[in-house]
Order: sequence, then C-alpha cells, then structure tokens
Amino acid sequence: MIILNEGEFLGVNERTSVQHDLILSKTAHLYGGTEPHAHKNDYFSILLSGEYLENFRNESILIKPGDIVYRRRDHIHRNEFVTDTVSCINIEISHTENENFFLYTKENKGYFYQLIVDFLLNKSFAADPGFFVDQPLPEPNKNLTWLIQIIGILHAEKASFHSPHSLAQRVFVHPNYLARAFKEKTGETIGTYQLKIKLNHAVQQLLNTPKSISDISFDNGFYDDAHFIRSFKKAFHISPLQFRKLLKS
Repeated sequence: MIILNEGEFLGVNERTSVQHDLILSKTAHLYGGTEPHAHKNDYFSILLSGEYLENFRNESILIKPGDIVYRRRDHIHRNEFVTDTVSCINIEISHTENENFFLYTKENKGYFYQLIVDFLLNKSFAADPGFFVDQPLPEPNKNLTWLIQIIGILHAEKASFHSPHSLAQRVFVHPNYLARAFKEKTGETIGTYQLKIKLNHAVQQLLNTPKSISDISFDNGFYDDAHFIRSFKKAFHISPLQFRKLLKS
C-alpha cells in the first residue's frame, strides 16, 4: 500500500497553491485503476470532469462531476477511472498547525466551490474559521420535529421559493416562531438557507449536465435568468456560464 505525503496525489499534478492551512491541487487522471493508497492529511476531492469509482473495504461508489468526497488521513482506498480523462480539485488540510477538521454538510458546498474558483483564477482565498470547528450537532428535540420536515421540503422542492408563512402552514407552527427557531438552530434565515440549496444544485447541473442557463434557472425556481445570474455572481463572484467554462477548461 502507498502512503502519500502532504501535497502528493496520484495522477498528474497540474498546479498547487498553499494558503493558510489549506493545500489546493488540480490533478488529472487517465483511464485505469490505482493501487490501494492513503494520505497523511485529511482532504476533500471535488470532481470537475469525467467519472471514477471510489473503492474502499467492500464498497464501490460512482463519483460524478460536482461530487465532493471527504477522506480522512490514513483512509485506505482505491480509485478506478472509468472515463478517458478525469480532473479533480483536492483541498488538503494541513495538520501541522490545525488539528481540527472541516464540518462538511450539503449546505456549505458553496464554500468549496468558491475556493475552487479563487484557486483557478489565481486569487488569494480566505479560510472560513467556521469550517475549522468540530461543532457538536444540537440535541434532538421532540418539539422541533417540524425543522427536519422543513429542511426536507427545501431540498425536495428546489423549483419553488418558500416563505416562512407557507412553510408554517405545512408544519402547523406559527410563522414568527418558525422563522426565529429556524435561524437559532441553523444559523441562517430560511431565505438564505434555501438559496444555498438552489445554488449548490445549480452548480451540480452546470458541471454534470448540458442544460442551458435558462433551464437551470427554471429548475431551481428563480424568477428569471437575470435573478439566477445575479444570485450566482453574488455567491461565487463569477457568472454561471463563466463558472462552467472555467471548471471544464
């Protein structure tokens, strides 16, 4: 088995940038499989193009463009690249100074995408301190079962924009209480939370489908293309079309 040191990845390392406790690398891989290997640091790998199988233990998972894979240090795995060329961005966390690890959820994918854009545009990037905190999840509360329902609705119904009032009617709580409790538990308003879900899904579509900007805007419930483009640029400092071209170049 191969143990890869800090900054080392299999395949061709096309570029590397080191800032703060993060090491970003862009790697290219050809069709075929790798030897079992592990890394000395925790890291995330974001697939830009192509597809590959992530093999570990007795499991095999197909990774597609836009997917983010988190691997802990010393995690033994093997990759099988099933397309002619595969391109990845790897975000490695140096443990020389920071022994905490990223708290990764579906909702904070946008932070990773912004890191990638800054990296590919040769811009400096700032690590969000909140991502270096191992935060415990809130204790389950039988009085807040509606919160899980709402999060499920926001993920399942991306084509709609939901107000606190419309959501409150579906889970039978007062809209003012719902809005206040939602922000207390998630740290974000319902509007901000669902916008992140929509934009992260839009990124997946930009990377993983040939859909037009108009179709992606419609799929994610934006009022029109201008609203989608404006929201996307505010989040990632780049237009959706520029984002697609940059990550596929």
